Amino acid sequence: MLSHHCVAALVIDGTKILLGLRGADRAFYPGVWDVFGGHVEHGEDELAALVRELREELGIEPVEPAWLATLPLANGLGVCSYYLLRRWRGEMVNRQPREHDRIAWVDEAGLAALTLAESFYPTMFAAVMRDGRFSLTGVE
Repeated sequence: MLSHHCVAALVIDGTKILLGLRGADRAFYPGVWDVFGGHVEHGEDELAALVRELREELGIEPVEPAWLATLPLANGLGVCSYYLLRRWRGEMVNRQPREHDRIAWVDEAGLAALTLAESFYPTMFAAVMRDGRFSLTGVE
């Protein structure tokens, strides 16, 4: 069985989180709203992968990303480590329009109208907005 090791950033600005609508033709999580990140390459550590992915996808350099949790992927084919990012350098743009049809800042109320990549995202996003951290309690 193929195993993926991914990293992702919850990019937060005040009470909003940055999400990207994944292209309908993507192999993983097509047509859903997701956080930004990607696969950890061979010989790369998680933080290096996070920095690379955020540069490639958004044109930003993360400042002091904080680890939140490492959770199984919904498809059961690996894990993803999530990091909180409240500060960055650079101007944010959608540098991968073939991967993300669009990007948007979304508040907690706006999440209900979106199809999200992971069922635990609303719980995770609310906890991070409220406490700046996330517990695995109650996550399936």
